[in-house]
Amino acid sequence: DLFYPVVLVNGEIVGEGNPRLKDVYEEIEKYL
Repeated sequence: DLFYPVVLVNGEIVGEGNPRLKDVYEEIEKYL
């Protein structure tokens, strides 16, 4: 069961519900 919004980066869930942007950006940086 996922809570929205779910944040996906490259198909991996990096945040759900109320994702912390810092965590999301760190994941995105890996792929840039």
